Amino acid sequence: MSELTCASGAWQSDLPSDVPGSLEALTKILGVSVSVFASATENRYAVILGGSVSAGLGGPSSDLDFLVLIDSDRDSEFPFPVQSTLVFPRGVPSAVRQVDVEFVFASDVKIFGKFLAEWERRRVSAATSDDFAITRNLNSWELSVCHQITSGHRLKNPDVAGRWIEDHALHRFAAYVFELNLALAERHIRDGIRMRGGNAAASHSVRMACEHCAMCVLALMGETNPNRKWLVMLLQRMSGSEDRLRIRNEILSILQGSALVEMAERVKDIVERLSGSRPNQ
Repeated sequence: MSELTCASGAWQSDLPSDVPGSLEALTKILGVSVSVFASATENRYAVILGGSVSAGLGGPSSDLDFLVLIDSDRDSEFPFPVQSTLVFPRGVPSAVRQVDVEFVFASDVKIFGKFLAEWERRRVSAATSDDFAITRNLNSWELSVCHQITSGHRLKNPDVAGRWIEDHALHRFAAYVFELNLALAERHIRDGIRMRGGNAAASHSVRMACEHCAMCVLALMGETNPNRKWLVMLLQRMSGSEDRLRIRNEILSILQGSALVEMAERVKDIVERLSGSRPNQ
């Protein structure tokens, strides 16, 4: 095991010993695959390890999720489809893990940066979370990529990544994730309370509101992982102020309970408390 610190500094985790070997084999594959576009020049792309292994959440057979940041604008000659993932089955290049490789370009990162800068300006003028929620927001692929480039382990050519990823990018992205999830929590809890009765739709709305509250609490701590599969584990391992831990504990008790509809007013109270805990402008 070799200990590395996430580029964001948000978490520390031990990386499995097979990651460096996988990376070496992976970069050889990429050197050939990307040569059509990047002339196989080693300093033209960075490799970032994201996913559960980077966050210290995965097990010994968890997939390795690599993000390749190509130091160029997106080009029609690039040999792989946009927003696609190359999947290498177990045995190639890792003996026990599947390896997933996703590509993002410097031009994509610039677009994300401009979006978040514009969002900050909009946030100051938005009267309510609803005003924020109805504007254009990042889609699930963009949220995942932003999370990886701001919080993943920069394993190869970190200077390439640093050229396009600003030092304050994590703080800005975490503030965005907080605000987005707060808006969604408010919307879902209104639906859950309006429907009241113990039907499945009301229960679903309350759960969704509670999960979005959980993601708000995590965002306040700099954690922006959009994968709800790890939500409870991330909550359980977070640290922070007494107030934030109290909210965390309430959310965990609701998520792990069964009478969700009966918890609607408690979730509404959590949403209201979070709305007063916005990250600094």
